[in-house]
Amino acid sequence: ERIIRNPDYYIVRPDNLEWERSDHKNYGADLKKVWQNDKDKVLLGFNTKRELYVDENQKFASFGNSSSALKPYARFGSYSLNGYSFYGQYDRKLSEATDVVLSMREDLIRSDAGNYNAFLPQLQILTKLDQENSLYANAGRSFRMPTFRQLYYSSGVILQNPDLKPEYGWNYEAGYKHDNGKEQFKAAVFHIDLDDQITSRKVNGLSQSYNAAKYKNTGIELSYTNQLDENLTWTVGGIYSKPQNKTTNTAPWKDVLGKYQVMTSIDYQHDKTNASLNLSYMGGRVNNSKQTDVKPILLSNLHVGHEIFANATLTLDINNIFNRRDLTDPDGLYYTQGRTFLVGLNYNF
Repeated sequence: ERIIRNPDYYIVRPDNLEWERSDHKNYGADLKKVWQNDKDKVLLGFNTKRELYVDENQKFASFGNSSSALKPYARFGSYSLNGYSFYGQYDRKLSEATDVVLSMREDLIRSDAGNYNAFLPQLQILTKLDQENSLYANAGRSFRMPTFRQLYYSSGVILQNPDLKPEYGWNYEAGYKHDNGKEQFKAAVFHIDLDDQITSRKVNGLSQSYNAAKYKNTGIELSYTNQLDENLTWTVGGIYSKPQNKTTNTAPWKDVLGKYQVMTSIDYQHDKTNASLNLSYMGGRVNNSKQTDVKPILLSNLHVGHEIFANATLTLDINNIFNRRDLTDPDGLYYTQGRTFLVGLNYNF
């Protein structure tokens, strides 16, 4: 169960507090059985889940103005979803070098948002060229339900869309991998093709999730990892692609999101201390509705942990190290949070 409470932190009148309480419950079970021998492996399983969502709030009549009056009490839900999945996977060793994996999943969704059935096959092939080099390819169908919040929740900045439909699509990828124990290199090409893509748009200044008729993205991904010594590992990688969608089947294709991303990280582990620095730079961004350029975004995070005694670890997390003010989404609705520091103590029983 996940409960979120949002009181008003910008208090002008202590007797006039904006508040919100969201309650999202998830229950479920997953049962599976595996049979295998030298060449074959079979997995069969069944998954069931139940989701419940309710949101209660009172918002300011004038958005962001903590001195204004409160709107009347509002309640969204309860809304419910029951999901049932039957899945199976068959692994076959065709030779000493080649493995094939065929998997299938049938999802049955029964919810207040509608009833849906989705058959999701996937095929994977892996061929070893030698002990350090291999080729792979996979193709599979995807399915994604909209969230209750996207369907039913409204506020001063968000507009609900109860007509939102699930997203269906196909994903294809093929690539090369090298791994000699110290260095790993991966090069891959990919293509994504979606129907009824769940994305966002502006409606009278509000953000609303909606279904774009089509979405496609074709690109290349490269990554390189080097274990510099027994304590230090460095990774660098990048993605270049051309994401596009069309709002209706007859509309023209338009650019969305960003064209490239460059990532790097360095990880340190020694005795009782670990640290990780991650940087991600995304450029070639475009405003989805206006088709204008959007400033690149740089995400920077540092995590440090030290075991101070058995089962207890002291941690420090710094997000947005350079204190940048970047738009988190190309449509320009939200900015990144300023530099934040989080000190914690984790204890494992």
